[in-house]
Amino acid sequence: QVPYLVILVMPPLLVLHRAVLVKQLEELAITDQKTGLLNATAWHEAAKSELSRAIRQRSCFGVLMVDLDYFKRVNDTYGHLAGDEVLKAIARLLKDEIRDYDSAGRFGGEEFAVLIPDSTAQDVVATAERLRHRVTELEIVAPTDNGETVISGLTASIGVAIFPNSGTTLEQLMLTADSAVYTAKSNGRNQVVTLST
Repeated sequence: QVPYLVILVMPPLLVLHRAVLVKQLEELAITDQKTGLLNATAWHEAAKSELSRAIRQRSCFGVLMVDLDYFKRVNDTYGHLAGDEVLKAIARLLKDEIRDYDSAGRFGGEEFAVLIPDSTAQDVVATAERLRHRVTELEIVAPTDNGETVISGLTASIGVAIFPNSGTTLEQLMLTADSAVYTAKSNGRNQVVTLST
């Protein structure tokens, strides 16, 4: 009696298990393991789609490069586990502060990218300023060798590029946003800089 039941139950279970595995593999392929945000490849794909749409509809969109200031100091002072908690907290902040159809990704290290479709330049800059301000308010409970500590006083330099004023290709937009980050860093950090081409 039992073997027949196993024969009947096993195929649907295997199909279900395989479907779950496929979904997990698909998510692994597009997400950054540490933060759960899009990885660089998946973010670029979303940005390419948005660029095509913006060209067709003659609309604006923004690209933000968000770079944590003095992140190495966090790792050096509190350790890499604490640094990981900071990255996860930034990822949560980005998810909470952007709209459902915006896209946030991690580009490795302490650099994040945010795609803001269907927005005016003023709206994109306002979003960047809000994100920058929210980073300064973070208080992150993080593990260290001596127990838990609270990390605060974080800041971010944010570079903004707006399609089409800052570039008409994804490469131009990314380079412009990246240059804007460097400008923000060299001007004293903890600021938003917008550059046009």
